[in-house]
Amino acid sequence: MVCPECYCVDEEHMEDERAAPNGQDFYAVNPIEFGHHLWSNAIYLITLLIRQKLIHASDLDPIYRHLPASQRPKSVNRHSAFQGSMEGDPVVQVALISESAKLQSMLATYGISTQTPHEIEPVQIWPSWRMEGDLLDHLVL
Repeated sequence: MVCPECYCVDEEHMEDERAAPNGQDFYAVNPIEFGHHLWSNAIYLITLLIRQKLIHASDLDPIYRHLPASQRPKSVNRHSAFQGSMEGDPVVQVALISESAKLQSMLATYGISTQTPHEIEPVQIWPSWRMEGDLLDHLVL
């Protein structure tokens, strides 16, 4: 599956494109020349996941941080163990996952609490290179 990063119109055809949208030939931008558009690729993948009903829109913000604190649901959500007050400044939450029990033990000596991938099963953590290859293969429309 090829995931184009960005399309553009030649500069000499910009006025024609403004006068008649989608009337000009678009071409994919060269990522070597203009850089990668990781954000647009992420949005594309999220859209595919939502369209194929593999995730729900609420999965993107399961604790509703996009809403003001007073408008967030008061019920405990299955995605979060957050028990603090819903009023006031937002709280940044971070989950630390150690790659091994040895690293977990070492971090614990400094008072840093972590979990290992085995402890959070059935949740799976995939490296980005695997997500790109395996996920795109399964999301073909």
